[in-house]
Amino acid sequence: MFKRLARRPSPALFIALLALFAGTAGVTYAATQGPPSFTAHGVASVPAGSNGALLPISGANSSALSNHGMTVVNSTAVAVPTSGNYLLTLAGNCNGGATNTSLQVREATGLPGSKVDLFVGFEGNPSLAGSTTVHLTAGTRLNMAAVHGGVTVNCGATLGVSLLSADA
Repeated sequence: MFKRLARRPSPALFIALLALFAGTAGVTYAATQGPPSFTAHGVASVPAGSNGALLPISGANSSALSNHGMTVVNSTAVAVPTSGNYLLTLAGNCNGGATNTSLQVREATGLPGSKVDLFVGFEGNPSLAGSTTVHLTAGTRLNMAAVHGGVTVNCGATLGVSLLSADA
């Protein structure tokens, strides 16, 4: 009886185990593909007295054209793929010398006058964070913008965009 247990596994067993692990890995990969989401980081110099500067999109999920359904339009904008309700998050700050600091998620070109979907602001230079849920149409472009008073400073922020529910 012990001699039978001491035999080496057959090649068929190895192939079966390989297929099992490959199948499991595929299921795990599919399970991680949820609703479209995007996380971007950006740092930019914001001139004194300006009415805002766009922060470049870099960091996680910024390479390649498709990031869990989001599309990087250019170096400062991401477009949502589906009409629906999105959760927007924004966190960051501007360094010393900034006053009346605000961070914004702007639609369209991101230039002044564009619709603002998320605004977080504070007197002085604290770390800022906020979130909001908004309805966006497919193809809407979102940009991170920083505004402040005082001297020219660097501002940095992290933008998160996640689809909560698509339009039926």
